[in-house]
Amino acid sequence: MTATRRILFALLLFFTGMEQAQAASLWRHMGTDEGLDNLQTRQIISLPNGRMLLVVEGMIDLYDGQRFQSLELDRTLTADVHSFLGMNHYFDRRGRLWIRTLHQLTAIDVTTLRPLNVRQLLQEAGVGGNLQNFFIDGDGMAWMHVGKDSLMCYDWKAPARLVMRITDTNTDGILSSVCDVVGVGPRRYVFFSSGRMVCLEGEKVVYSRFMGEKSHAYYLRARAASRDTLLVRMVDNGERVLVLYDARRQRVAKVLMKSGVTDFFFDGMGDFWACDKQKIWHFDAQLRLKEEWDDAPTEIIAFAADHQGGLWTCSSNSGLSYRPSQIRRLPYESLPGEGAVTTFLTTAFGELWVGTSHGLFRQEGTGWTLLAGSRQGASLNGSGAEDWNVARLNQSSDGHVFVSTANRGLYELDAEGRILWNIDGHTDPKMRNNVTFCIGLPDGRRLLNTRLNRLIIYDPQTGTMDHLSERLPGAVEAFRFIVDVLPVEGGWLMATQNGLFFLEQCRKGTGQDYRLDVQRFAALADNPWSIKCNCLLRDRVGRIWVGTQNGLLCYEERSGDLKHYGRAEGLPNNCVQSMAEDGAGRLWLATMGGLCQLDVETGDTRTFDANDGMEDGSFMERAAICRTDGTLLFGTEHGLYQLSPDSLQLPTTKLVPQLMGLRIAGREGFVTGTRHIRLAYDQNFLTFTLSTLNYAQASHTRFCYRLQGIDPDWVTAADVGDHLELSYTALPPGRYELQVRASVQGGEWGEPLLIEIVVRPPLWRTWWAYLIYLLLAVGVVYYVGHSYVERHQMRQRIDELLREKDIFAQSGKEEEETESTESPVKEQKDISPADRRFLEKALGCIDRNMGNSEYTIDDFASDMAMERSTLYRKLQAVMGQGPLEFVRTIRLKRGAELLRTGKYNVTEVSELVGFNTPRYFTKHFREMYGVRPSEYR
Repeated sequence: MTATRRILFALLLFFTGMEQAQAASLWRHMGTDEGLDNLQTRQIISLPNGRMLLVVEGMIDLYDGQRFQSLELDRTLTADVHSFLGMNHYFDRRGRLWIRTLHQLTAIDVTTLRPLNVRQLLQEAGVGGNLQNFFIDGDGMAWMHVGKDSLMCYDWKAPARLVMRITDTNTDGILSSVCDVVGVGPRRYVFFSSGRMVCLEGEKVVYSRFMGEKSHAYYLRARAASRDTLLVRMVDNGERVLVLYDARRQRVAKVLMKSGVTDFFFDGMGDFWACDKQKIWHFDAQLRLKEEWDDAPTEIIAFAADHQGGLWTCSSNSGLSYRPSQIRRLPYESLPGEGAVTTFLTTAFGELWVGTSHGLFRQEGTGWTLLAGSRQGASLNGSGAEDWNVARLNQSSDGHVFVSTANRGLYELDAEGRILWNIDGHTDPKMRNNVTFCIGLPDGRRLLNTRLNRLIIYDPQTGTMDHLSERLPGAVEAFRFIVDVLPVEGGWLMATQNGLFFLEQCRKGTGQDYRLDVQRFAALADNPWSIKCNCLLRDRVGRIWVGTQNGLLCYEERSGDLKHYGRAEGLPNNCVQSMAEDGAGRLWLATMGGLCQLDVETGDTRTFDANDGMEDGSFMERAAICRTDGTLLFGTEHGLYQLSPDSLQLPTTKLVPQLMGLRIAGREGFVTGTRHIRLAYDQNFLTFTLSTLNYAQASHTRFCYRLQGIDPDWVTAADVGDHLELSYTALPPGRYELQVRASVQGGEWGEPLLIEIVVRPPLWRTWWAYLIYLLLAVGVVYYVGHSYVERHQMRQRIDELLREKDIFAQSGKEEEETESTESPVKEQKDISPADRRFLEKALGCIDRNMGNSEYTIDDFASDMAMERSTLYRKLQAVMGQGPLEFVRTIRLKRGAELLRTGKYNVTEVSELVGFNTPRYFTKHFREMYGVRPSEYR
């Protein structure tokens, strides 16, 4: 091979490799870092709720939109499968997922994601013997190859019935196995490993035929395309092909694919998909080819489409790959020399000049030209322009361009790119050839900044250099490195790596031309977020924007208002490298996490990153511009983006959040599909994990939420991305409703996810506990009140007894002294507290035994815990009566009360107050009251 051919071949391989690398970048690879149990992926299944379930060798993993997690399965709940004819999965009419692998049959409830007992389900169907294979047809009926030769059908109601006996043998003489069962209209088509297809209607064989040559071994697979057609993978001349079979005419209608088909399916929209090991085909419902891809990063053994149309492919040993349905590439290109793009300038003539780390370029149509000119016979090319490290491009009022470089000093070029003058370290050794910017002054001089904050005023007419920094104390010592300059009224705002200051141009007659002012923008310089500045911008209404290492600052000098934008406000990253304002007044930010569009008036943000086809996110500082035609340019370490803002439209998909996980008091407590959560009072520490399963634009997902009863209004989540974690601690007992909405950034909010949460109170705070407390309180109040009334009545009775005693004693003295009956009765003398307590106890004993005619004085003394003699002396001392007379007196007084009610006759009253006979009661009543009981009212 000649040298020329070797070079051409090498170039061909290089560009082919570049194209493959570029194509492969459209796919996202997933492996053990994303939670896969192993890299031997076998089936990928899109569940009805949008989640992806992956069958890997020996395990099943579930994707929550961010990571895969193992779905724990009990081996005893599965059934062994003895046929090794491929793998498949089915959804039956009861919402169960059946997964058939090379080894076993598993059933999962897709609502709760809990495994079901397959062995029990087979027993309920009356299926005994070894299960060879399992299928579910389009009507949801199960078909099973049982034992050696039995094909059975099960409608999930009556026991499974035998449909037919298998008699075919394969080319090696072994009894044939069932490969697939498909329903088309009222008929069922059964495919055998011998290559034969049998058409059944009920249990009657309508016809049978071989789908290919008998000499081949077959693994047939089929799908119903319509009521009259089947899609069948079969062998034709030794090659696996995909054909359209006309079931009505009983013949192959056409061959769709002649490649080695590995998998195929119909998606939810009715479109048909097929693949071989390297290629994917997409057909519409009429089986017309729509698109195809040959950029899969690994060999494909199975694949599926998700609810957003994204493709997921399985490989033998290389994990899983994902490709979003709609991939938009941001226009990106590299300049000659592949240097970093550091600065842009649109000249007065509308030309685009670009400075890079390897030279200065001008856009010529769709290409780039290294600028060239003449100065004393030397050209930019000849002077090593390809090695220029351009730091900044500025333009003077007369249309000239200042080219500040980091290694060759400063140049001034005319519109054609000719050098008018330049200064470097030969002109002044203090420059060090590192110039960060140059701006024109009204008097024709130039203000430039060099390494170590050396602000210099240069006069191109005289060639003199005035080192301004040496005349401005603090300009060098206080600030590390001036990175950007912004003209404002009266001077220039300087941004440095450790703050900002204002260089004021003094008025004439003040005795100085410039001075350093650190007070005018002190509010901006002394912000609490960051003093390391990256870029400056003044928008169309005069607001000053500062991009820092920790967010974006907006300062309005007139009002003094300072606002900060960061991740919480929707920025993809807090490190803002460069900025540009588009024609609509929106701010565009190049951050270390991607591009961001900020609507200044509404505060809405939109981000653009790797999900939008962004290849290079290493944006350079101060490398952004909006051209007069509205085109935006952003420089990176390897090239530039050139795009139109209106062309970047995000999808308008409405997202609905789903509950992915729930931790209760730090422990997992999640059941898929949960919408009602009941918790004990000590389970009130909750953490919710939510996702919209927005696989295609995960970073563009936004959430807002509120817990009614806790949050007074909707709360917009600070973090962006397709995952949201919400934590609520120490929820008081009560009923709550968690509401979560999601949207693609800038789009409308979708329907909210509603989850009812009930935190049950502890036993001592339940309604019936409060009822008991109320009843107890009522009882206590009643007891206290009743006791008070009884005690008051008791005191009244005692006082009455004492008055009667005094009256009796006074009457006796009056008789002895023959005094007048009109003499006043002496006032009753009160007794001691101890005597009063004694009488209260005595009355209580008598009251408790009021109706007991057998209640003796000994019983009375025992209840009073006193000797009989002691009781006698005590009563005599207090009441002037013995125990017998005292008891009789109390009984008679109670009898008088009962007689006054009129409810009882004399006989009944005598029994109620403990007299043995009415006669005995009448006798003593008359002695005490002077009248018979029947006459007392």
